[in-house]
Amino acid sequence: MNTKNPILFAGATGIVGQQAIEWFRTINPKQAVYIGGRNIQLADEIALKTGNASSLAIDAEQPNLGIDDSVEISAVMMLAPDSGSHGLRLAQKRKIPYMNVVTGMVEIGAELAEYALTTSGPVLLASHWAAGAATFLALHLAEQFDSVSTLNIAVVLDPEDIYGPAAFEDMERLQAGVPSAFSYENGKRKWLTRDAIHHKISTIDGRDVTGTSFASLDTVSLRAVTGAENIRFDIASDISSFRKAKNKPAAEIIVTATGSHGGAESTRKLAIEFHKGQSSLTGLCSSLLLNELIKKWQLDNRATLYTPESLGIKPEVFLKLLKDFGARIVEL
Repeated sequence: MNTKNPILFAGATGIVGQQAIEWFRTINPKQAVYIGGRNIQLADEIALKTGNASSLAIDAEQPNLGIDDSVEISAVMMLAPDSGSHGLRLAQKRKIPYMNVVTGMVEIGAELAEYALTTSGPVLLASHWAAGAATFLALHLAEQFDSVSTLNIAVVLDPEDIYGPAAFEDMERLQAGVPSAFSYENGKRKWLTRDAIHHKISTIDGRDVTGTSFASLDTVSLRAVTGAENIRFDIASDISSFRKAKNKPAAEIIVTATGSHGGAESTRKLAIEFHKGQSSLTGLCSSLLLNELIKKWQLDNRATLYTPESLGIKPEVFLKLLKDFGARIVEL
């Protein structure tokens, strides 16, 4: 179900952006796209490699991203910070879908206010870890219980993995702006500070490493869906289990859930390992969600506000797609 006009990938010349374009072309071979970026020479190269693509100079600091009104676009995919909400305003002005994967939890208020004011096109806020991979993994695990009381999401970020400068800037911006981390404790919102931000993480291969709590949108999504009273998200910068075994860095996400099933309480663990790395996993999940957003828009043409878990994709189906593209789902 392709659109008449190209989809704009804004920030497609970055590390995650290039991965997203590559995966999107694998998932959707025929959809026309714009490779949007400041480095037009690199955008030209990526467009040539991608096929059925054109480069487009954009400036995230300018109204309409610096794009002339004569340029026709069917959707806006933000892979670079939309700090001035220019990408969202462009999409709402044209009544087309908008998706963002780089806005932190404390920053989405601006996007919510813009959407509430216009409500003219569908918006997908998907700045969850790896664009929803952690959330879908946790939801799949939660489905094994009648009720869930605790969810701990842990990420092992391998120092030798390639994230790109924009990813580091995003992390630094969010951590500097919010020195404490958002969590849920006993059913109440709680900002973790000082020693409480540190948490032990058990890796896929059984090592214990120290993680630091992070304010991720996964936390609020999981609370909304599962009602779990205790939820936290931690990141450890350490050697991934895959590199320990195969000498190559990989993305690693571990979810631990405690809940009740059949009247008995238990704790279970499930993990994702993706040997192509964190940026590739984010690009893959971004592309899967974008494809689903376009489908929904074409079917109902409604200006709905979405998060990954509200698009209607079943966790089992999403994880099956990740496995089809090389992910390993591990029961621990």
